[in-house]
Amino acid sequence: TGIQMRFLTADIGYEEVSPITSVPTRIAANVNWGFDLRVGTRLELTDRIAFGAVGNFGWLSVTSEVTNLVPLPNPVSPPPVIPAGTLLATVDDRPQTGMARFGFGLTPSETLGVYLDAEYFEMRSDLEGSLGIWRGLAGVEFKACAHRSYFIGSSVDDEGEFTFSVGSLAKVTSCLDASWSYQHNAYPEVEREFGTFNQLSASAAVRF
Repeated sequence: TGIQMRFLTADIGYEEVSPITSVPTRIAANVNWGFDLRVGTRLELTDRIAFGAVGNFGWLSVTSEVTNLVPLPNPVSPPPVIPAGTLLATVDDRPQTGMARFGFGLTPSETLGVYLDAEYFEMRSDLEGSLGIWRGLAGVEFKACAHRSYFIGSSVDDEGEFTFSVGSLAKVTSCLDASWSYQHNAYPEVEREFGTFNQLSASAAVRF
């Protein structure tokens, strides 16, 4: 059983054509503050089968600024043209996310591990309403030796969005672990708004 708490801030910029006015705009979203709380547990059912469950809750404060990418006619008052790069609107939102995930891990041999999980993810926003997604996940981990392992996994949700990931974990020393991973379509729940994210990450963990 474990608990993890993260605090974060971020800046996200993207361009889109307004479906209402057909005007190309740039959206600059600033995450003023945010936190993410995760709680999980693992139970060894047999020597070869384990059950795990994890819950996650996140809350963000986001301010978005909308600017036009091309000059616009100004029918209200002088000047007759709104120049490109003008701030058109500022929007505040407080999106919340929640996730529940559970599944089974199988170890058919000392070098092979298989997991099968089910996950429910929900996002709520003052502006966009709510979105709930069910997702199935599967993966395989292969331990090449005592100090290195590789994994591959994928998922699909009830909207038909597919993800794929690969990575490796290495025990560099007795107290230092290093890992890397690549994930295609890392955030499928926001692909419609932001497009497809391909995420490459690396991390190191020190044990005391």
